[in-house]
Amino acid sequence: HRALGAKGLDRRLAGLEQAARLNPREAGPHHQLAGLLLSVGRVNEAIEHYRQALAADPNDGNAHYHLAVALQGRGRLDEAIDHYRQAVRVTPNNAYAHNNLGNALLARGALVEAVAAYRWAILFAPSYAQAHNNLGVALMARGEVAEGMRHSREAARLKPDWATPLATMAWTLATNPDDGVRRPSEAVRLAERAARLTGRRDATALNTLAAAYAAYGDFRQAVAAGEEALALATASGDDGLAQTIGAQLTLYTQGRPYRDSTNASAARP
Repeated sequence: HRALGAKGLDRRLAGLEQAARLNPREAGPHHQLAGLLLSVGRVNEAIEHYRQALAADPNDGNAHYHLAVALQGRGRLDEAIDHYRQAVRVTPNNAYAHNNLGNALLARGALVEAVAAYRWAILFAPSYAQAHNNLGVALMARGEVAEGMRHSREAARLKPDWATPLATMAWTLATNPDDGVRRPSEAVRLAERAARLTGRRDATALNTLAAAYAAYGDFRQAVAAGEEALALATASGDDGLAQTIGAQLTLYTQGRPYRDSTNASAARP
């Protein structure tokens, strides 16, 4: 909407607001207005207009989907899950809705349902790299490492310059408690590439690199990468991540690698 300019945007908003007032029982004006409000960060107002659009047309799959996105962004996961479910009921081929439903379910710890949602996303969009990576994350969190790695590798194949699946695989290969799963040299290779792709400005990628170096036994480089990760997390104000990195960094200074019994990473929209 930058092309509209401030005045053009104001006129567009005013026109849609008037249309919604004049046609309160029609879904279209509310849906269009909600989309524009969402794009300019007026999320609460957008949510209200998506609700009004759905009151007029309960089977508007796109309205259910965009309302769910807005609710998820506000941390209202239970409501978001309900509307994602409605979206995939009405428009079952909406791969984005299936993927985001999986993300919300994963955040709730509902791994079985999350895996099913990601599989539906991939069924309707086989080249959807984010869904492949997210399915890999969920499967590995369930202990199904081999299949999870296959999906993360497919995500990396589909988007070769995307750091996330590289970091996902590197983390598992570096920190999995199972000696048969860990492959430190490959973890280092993948994590170094992820760090390069992010310009060494991503705390999570650098923390993964630190874990990979530690798994390989190179604790000097593990400490250096961990300190970089900690500085970035601290500067960004992410206290939770900084605390996690700090605890792992303590292990590396003691010459001990980190083992992650969950091997879960963040899923992506």
